[in-house]
Amino acid sequence: MKYLDLFLCAILINASAFCQTSWLDAHINLINTKTSIQETINGVQPAPLKQIAEWSPFFKQEMNNMWQSIGLKGMNYYAIGEPAKDKKYSQRSDFKSKYYQAWFGTYVIDAKNQLFDLPNDSINTSNKEVIEKLVNIGVLDQDSWLYATGDPEALTSTNLIMPKSNFEIIDNFLLDGQHVPVIQFSMNSHSDLTDTATGLTKMIGMPDKSEWESQLQPNHPVVLNGFYIYWYNKKDNTLKIIYGVGCAFSTKNNIDYNTYGLIKKDMLDMAKQMTYIIVK
Repeated sequence: MKYLDLFLCAILINASAFCQTSWLDAHINLINTKTSIQETINGVQPAPLKQIAEWSPFFKQEMNNMWQSIGLKGMNYYAIGEPAKDKKYSQRSDFKSKYYQAWFGTYVIDAKNQLFDLPNDSINTSNKEVIEKLVNIGVLDQDSWLYATGDPEALTSTNLIMPKSNFEIIDNFLLDGQHVPVIQFSMNSHSDLTDTATGLTKMIGMPDKSEWESQLQPNHPVVLNGFYIYWYNKKDNTLKIIYGVGCAFSTKNNIDYNTYGLIKKDMLDMAKQMTYIIVK
C-alpha cells in the first residue's frame, strides 16, 4: 500500500481537544488495523510509542512499493504532531508549530538476504558509503509522501531531496542489545503544506489557505535537519533505523524558522525508550 492509498482508511471525525483520543488518533487506529504481510515477514515491530510532548501514536505503513528501486522491503512506523486544541489539522501542517513538517519514527527492514551491495555486517559501521545508502531510504520515503500530498514536483524531486555529503556522528546508544551510532544529516526538500485535496492531506488535515498564503507558497522549500540511529540485528535479521526530523525554512517576509533544535531532545528521549517486540 502506498501513501496515496491511505485515503481508503481516511474517515471524517469531528475534531476534539488535544488528547490521546484525538480525531488523528482515531485515524491512526483505523489504519493500523490493516494486516501487513511484510510486517509478519519481518517478525518484529516497535512496541507502542512512549509518547513525549505532543506526538501522535505511530502510523503503520508498508514501504515495499516506495523502496522497490533499491530492492528493500520493510515497514515504516511514524509519528507526527497531534492537532492543537480545536484544530482540524495536525501540527505537522501548522507552520507556526515546532512540529511543522516534523517526523519521528522507525523503519524495520527485512535483512534475511544481503542488502545493498555490501555485507550486512558492514551496516554497523560509520562507513560513509553505508550512511549515504541508509539516508537514501528516507529520501525515497519523503518523495513518495510528497507525491501522495499532491506536490507537482514530487516525481522529479530526487535532485531536490538528495542528502548533503556531510554527516556528523553525535552519540551512540544501547538499543536492541547493541551499541548503535547516532548521526545527524540535512537534506533539501519541499513542505507538504498545500491547498490540494488528496486522501493523505485529508487524513492529516490542512489549515485553510487564508491562514498561510500571505507567508508561504504551497510546497515551499525546506531543509530537513535530523538524526538517524541505525543497526543490523543478526538475531532477528532486520535493519532498523530510528529517525527524528525537524525543518528550517523562510517565509515570504524573510522570517526564518528552524525547529530541529526545539524538538531534538524529545525525539532522542523517545528513541532511547524504543523497544521491539514479536509480531503476533
